[in-house]
Amino acid sequence: MIHDSNKNSCLFSVDLKEHMVPMDSKNLIQCFPDLGPTFGAGYDLCISDECNVNNSKANFPTTYNIDGKSKYVSGQDSYRTFSGATQNDIFRVTEYEVFRVVY
Repeated sequence: MIHDSNKNSCLFSVDLKEHMVPMDSKNLIQCFPDLGPTFGAGYDLCISDECNVNNSKANFPTTYNIDGKSKYVSGQDSYRTFSGATQNDIFRVTEYEVFRVVY
């Protein structure tokens, strides 16, 4: 698990043109042997292994939110807005990119 006391991590939505920043500094990025990248303590965004055929989950927001404020609340609208999930919190990934910005 990655903890970032400076809260430099973020998730960015290209469609929304918004970035989601952590409201907490713990469990920002987690790694599990049977999953892809997992963001947030409550699994705000959890990409499954072989995500193009297996379901991934969005439980947004638990750790990340817009500018650290409570713009979104947990529920179907947030899941759909953040991940495109159309049925509960489940979605399939067709493409994703992970960037590391060093400054």
